[in-house]
Amino acid sequence: MKRSFSSLIIFGLLWAGAAHAKDPSVLDEVMAKKSQTIQSLQKLIGPQYQLVGAYKTSRGFRSLKTGDELVASVSSSFAYGDVNLDGRQDLAVAVENTQGQRAFRIYLGESDGSLKLHREGSKVILASDAKTESDSFNSVQISKTGLISISHLDDLTMAWNRIQKFQFQNGEIILIGQRLVSTGAFGTKVEDQNFITGEQTVKTMRSVSSPSVFFKSQLPKAAGLTKLEDSIVTKD
Repeated sequence: MKRSFSSLIIFGLLWAGAAHAKDPSVLDEVMAKKSQTIQSLQKLIGPQYQLVGAYKTSRGFRSLKTGDELVASVSSSFAYGDVNLDGRQDLAVAVENTQGQRAFRIYLGESDGSLKLHREGSKVILASDAKTESDSFNSVQISKTGLISISHLDDLTMAWNRIQKFQFQNGEIILIGQRLVSTGAFGTKVEDQNFITGEQTVKTMRSVSSPSVFFKSQLPKAAGLTKLEDSIVTKD
């Protein structure tokens, strides 16, 4: 799997910092800590699963990555943060099995410092394409306010980006909105959808010299908000 933009920046800064300091041990120490974190996560998610990005496909064959390649590839597949705002560190993580089936899990922090599986969605992480060896999964993030974001990006053409936004509500992980970014001959269109208010905003930018087109509308009325385990992501 490709590195996300954020991981590329992080690793670029790490390399630059190490080179400036003329001390390769700085980078080695960072990579070692990341490797330890990934090993701990592997124990947590179980032997039947790997972090998304751990597998590589070549000519139709899947194999596990190792070393620095593994660390760089899976770093955007998990994020720590306080999802339920109880002051404890929680975990959001994308996992996959040997057959390429993927899932998204939320682990909540316990009082003893351990992590316990809280919810899992089996249809919110797109599978990689074995034929083209492309992977549109981009990253997982948790904001300071507990907002969970799952990003998918067309890694071949960069023509679209979809970010789903989840939030902890009354013990459930709820899909509260999404952002859709598409690029083409028309320019760039950014659609923000708020499933709580039902409001949708669309902004189209045709060129640097042309004014942006912006409008608001209401989404079709839904029966209710969707839980993580019932959420589905598509490329459309």
